[in-house]
Amino acid sequence: MIKLIPVIDILNGQVVRGIAGQRESYQPNKSLLVQGSDPVETTTALLETFRGDTIYIADLDALTGVGLSSEIIQDISALDVKTVVDAGVTSDSDIEHLISLGVDSVVIPLESLPSLSALDEIINSCRAGSRLPSRMKNTVFSLDLNSGEVLGPLQGELSPMQVVEEVYQRGIRRLIVLDLAGVGVSAGVPTIDLCQEIKAAYPDLEIWTGGGVRSIADVQKLDAVGIDGVLVASALHDGKITPMDWKNL
Repeated sequence: MIKLIPVIDILNGQVVRGIAGQRESYQPNKSLLVQGSDPVETTTALLETFRGDTIYIADLDALTGVGLSSEIIQDISALDVKTVVDAGVTSDSDIEHLISLGVDSVVIPLESLPSLSALDEIINSCRAGSRLPSRMKNTVFSLDLNSGEVLGPLQGELSPMQVVEEVYQRGIRRLIVLDLAGVGVSAGVPTIDLCQEIKAAYPDLEIWTGGGVRSIADVQKLDAVGIDGVLVASALHDGKITPMDWKNL
């Protein structure tokens, strides 16, 4: 059974509407579920409406170098919810800090890594850490794409499948596959074929994807090919996926 993971993008202390990765044009979110764009209120509305237990937070302020939204992340983590946070971490100390705020899973985003060597350093530190010895269980790697092309230090060097092989050999077993070109444009999930290929090659990988989800039919397609989790934002706020849709699935 596929897991529904609502997504909130935080920018300047507000939940914003992501569109194709064009972060400079993001606007405060408008939703049928909640008035305003307060992150804690939005999270509460999503969880209550869809009876979820997990929220994905993309901290765009941290990802763009403005600064970590520590107070917001801590306030959301204090709710009865599992938090998965992408804040552009590049080191083990970044991961440790987020976990100290109450975060359950920290995203290691390919687009933020300076190199694969940086990933090696994070993995080695996580495995060797005496204070938080289980930190590898608290991480998930994000294969960041734009129109099918790898983002970050491996852009133009490796294909998406080659990146997956590299991180799998390093012990990664939780993977997010996200194509920024599909986010918020309601054109269907562009990564479904790639995710199916990854799942066939590495059946023990836990795979989440999303971006472009239009209706429950898109979720059903992902479920049919064995995807473990679907990241959804706009379709929930716009009523294109309703609580009854999700309950029936």
